[in-house]
Amino acid sequence: MNIDLGISDTWPKEAMAIATAVARDIQFSEKGAVGKIPASDLKWRDPDSDADLEQKLRMALAGHRVLTYHATRLLPHEVDGIRHGGIGPLSADLIERKLRLARENYPEALTEQDIELLRTSGPLTWGGVGQRVRLGQLWVVAPIEAFADVGGFEQLLGNWGGEVIYRVSGPDGVETARAQSAINRINLVSVPSIVELAIDPAKLRWSREIWKVMVGVLLGARDPANEWYIESRVPASDVVEILQPGNARWPTATHA
Repeated sequence: MNIDLGISDTWPKEAMAIATAVARDIQFSEKGAVGKIPASDLKWRDPDSDADLEQKLRMALAGHRVLTYHATRLLPHEVDGIRHGGIGPLSADLIERKLRLARENYPEALTEQDIELLRTSGPLTWGGVGQRVRLGQLWVVAPIEAFADVGGFEQLLGNWGGEVIYRVSGPDGVETARAQSAINRINLVSVPSIVELAIDPAKLRWSREIWKVMVGVLLGARDPANEWYIESRVPASDVVEILQPGNARWPTATHA
């Protein structure tokens, strides 16, 4: 069964019971002011108790899949590729394949010189460990109401290639402008896309908590959403839908 973190009716009974008990505790301690607190700032008892709560809640979710969302901008052949082959974490091979297939399918938009410039101008070429931190990771958010904060996704939905391609910085202003011009041309033939994935909660890395989202939903806290990353490939069978503008489920706060 797929779980929508934003809709408590989809939660397993045990998980609902855990989240409800914690929500009551927090509501009592905050004396009714919890609606003014962002869900990400919720605290239960102490860090150790919060970690135990996260583990207990994830165990209650075992055997189910959490609906998560990956924001991107896709070319038509990339949509087909995800529908039939799934989607994987960021890798050097993925970047090379995206650039090469974009060139093959849209030679009028990207030249060989453009491809070489984009290959050598992105964040992974800037040096420093921080620039490589997203390698091996596929980032997702949940629930879909996270897209009410359009500012957090405007660049991802508005520019093709992901941050490691569209955040270009050439050796000088002229090269940077050339690289950005190439991105702008491919933007014209690509479409803002939100890839809906059904993910085993055990695969959502622990740097972000699920419990704060669920308890935040019950309490009516502000912005009950979070982000996580996945380190393994998501097969096509776990791709639920690829949302694009015009789809009835396309979040109204986002724009093409």
